[in-house]
Amino acid sequence: MKIAALGCALGRHSLDRNTVRRVHGAHVGRCGRCGSAMEETMPNVWGLQPVRDAGLGRRYHF
Repeated sequence: MKIAALGCALGRHSLDRNTVRRVHGAHVGRCGRCGSAMEETMPNVWGLQPVRDAGLGRRYHF
C-alpha cells in the first residue's frame, strides 16, 4: 500500500489542480491520489462529494 493511499484512507485528500472545473456555478475537481470527487464548499476549502453506494441501499459514502 502506498503512503499516499494511506493518507486518503485517513481523510487527508489532496486536490489535483489540473482537474478543477466549473459545474453549475461551483468548482469541482478530483483528489490527486485516489481520484475521489471533491467540491469547493467555501473559498479555498475543499470537501468530498457524497456518492451513492452503487445501488445497494440509501447510504452515501464520503
